[in-house]
Amino acid sequence: MGYFDDYDDFDFSYSSSSYSTSSSKNDEAIFIAILGTYFVTVMVLAIVVVIATLVGLWKIFTKAGEEGWKAIIPFYNNYVLFEIVWDVKYFWFFLIGELIAGALLVADIFIPLIPALIALVIYVYLLYITVKLNYNLSRSFGKSGGFAIGLIFLTPIFYLILGFSKNAVYKGNITKNQKGVIQNINSTLV
Repeated sequence: MGYFDDYDDFDFSYSSSSYSTSSSKNDEAIFIAILGTYFVTVMVLAIVVVIATLVGLWKIFTKAGEEGWKAIIPFYNNYVLFEIVWDVKYFWFFLIGELIAGALLVADIFIPLIPALIALVIYVYLLYITVKLNYNLSRSFGKSGGFAIGLIFLTPIFYLILGFSKNAVYKGNITKNQKGVIQNINSTLV
């Protein structure tokens, strides 16, 4: 008597007709439909955000005396924005910082941890530049620091507000005006 003799009454045969694949195909179709809907929704929202940002920048540039078409050219629009509200040298710090931080993150693949930490420090500095740029933008249009917070977190909406609001009037580059005021104070004291 063998070991498997007790299992003679059990049927070990497998029939493909007993397993239905239509349920799994329906599940796959539903998953693909949901994924496709999500992808299309995200793409439409991204396009709306980009268009709102460009329209707002266009109006901001025209209020500041620049030509509106400068808003649609990548990198150049940031250069003009820095020129309008701050100083162009900070644009170069920002651009070079982005390039160095990106290169360090690529280098992190080969040398772990150190490049990523250096990139983190650079990104903190770039965050400071971004906050300061938005603060200067809000002040250049006569708005408060609270408006700058809105510019930081809801950029497209607040660009549109600055661009289309009758109350937002360009008062000039406040950092250049401040330098002039400080120089005037120093010259009167001497």
